Amino acid sequence: MSHRIIVKQQGRLGNQMFEYAFGRALQLATGSELIFAGANNRLGCFGLPQEINFVSDYSVNFLQRIALHVHTQFTKRNLALGKRHRREYALLPIMKRLGVFVCQDGYIEPPVKSMRGCDFLCLGYFQSEKYFHQYKSLILQDFRFKEDVKDSCKNLASEIQSCESVCVHVRLGDYETIPMYNVTTVEYFINAIDYIRKKINNPHFFLFSNDTKLALSRLNMGDKVTIIPDSMDDQQSLYLGSLCKHHIISNSSYSWWMQYLGLHADQIVIAPSRWFNGDVPCDLYLSNWMTL
Repeated sequence: MSHRIIVKQQGRLGNQMFEYAFGRALQLATGSELIFAGANNRLGCFGLPQEINFVSDYSVNFLQRIALHVHTQFTKRNLALGKRHRREYALLPIMKRLGVFVCQDGYIEPPVKSMRGCDFLCLGYFQSEKYFHQYKSLILQDFRFKEDVKDSCKNLASEIQSCESVCVHVRLGDYETIPMYNVTTVEYFINAIDYIRKKINNPHFFLFSNDTKLALSRLNMGDKVTIIPDSMDDQQSLYLGSLCKHHIISNSSYSWWMQYLGLHADQIVIAPSRWFNGDVPCDLYLSNWMTL
């Protein structure tokens, strides 16, 4: 009987990439069958291995139901996220005995030894390179874009690859209305753009945003700017962003993956000095980033 690692898919493309990287690393470490369960799989733009299963729902055994009940009782919705994270860490010895691993925010080392030879249900966003850094090269290979995605925006891709391209990703909308995410100010982006101009000869900025008109009106980006049109979907925009040689990112998982897929020599990545407002666990910052 094969043993399974079941990872619940939640969130949009950037979140699901973290969940995939987490699950793929566990599959490689444990030799288990890997299953992703969710009704809105956004990873179809990548040439993922065929042996990985995607299903719309999942079932849990009796012990896992107990574990989920315990987790629910000790990490109520109104609990501060930092406190929830500390309780998830404290519950780890109990949860792993029942076949469940939960880490909604930050990083908790998964119980890999306990996962070998057992069915395990994993719930969380798993937003840290620590979960998969050992298998980075293989996961980046999994995240190779399919040819139809590349062909759908090849003109913009050629433009990006032909210049000193700088991806500027401005996340607006919900990030301005939810206090926890409202971190990246206009001053942050202006200072980051000024820094790039001082460090890079003849930079060409490519603006990615869920509200490009508003973002452009706020930022002094000069003449050499190309707006990535709203007609591009999240998969096309991620591909184009990954082609840029340098990155000014927002505090979003989507931004994170744009720069991580880049793999350009001498890449400059500028990130906000805070990822969240308040007591929210975060383990996303990389050593090569500059923060403002």
